Amino acid sequence: MIGVILKITEDQAYVMMATHVLEMERNHLTDGAIIVKLLVENFVLNLKLVRKKMKTVIYEKTALLTNTRNEVEVEAEIDNMRENESLDAYVANNKIKMKWNGKVYVGNAHGMEFTTGGPAFRTINGRNF
Repeated sequence: MIGVILKITEDQAYVMMATHVLEMERNHLTDGAIIVKLLVENFVLNLKLVRKKMKTVIYEKTALLTNTRNEVEVEAEIDNMRENESLDAYVANNKIKMKWNGKVYVGNAHGMEFTTGGPAFRTINGRNF
């Protein structure tokens, strides 16, 4: 079944794999083929991980904030953007610290609650290998 993750520790995996290798019949050609196959699989996996890390997200400097009391929207400058965690919104030089609630960012200022989906963004991929 594709996508199933085994619930074993790294140490348990090493012991299990080492046991299987020790039980195999020794053949230099087979051993070499296995080593090459594992090296290539490891290399390809590491390339995929590097590509994923090389993606850069660029956020716009502004976002729309909505006053939840009257649904009035205002454009705010955005700083300290942490996706799905928090952001700082500035309206008329007033800082509104906003936290992610699982759907939107929520913050309070001067007795009013504001929400935003956050700024628009674009993703830039790193080099292609």
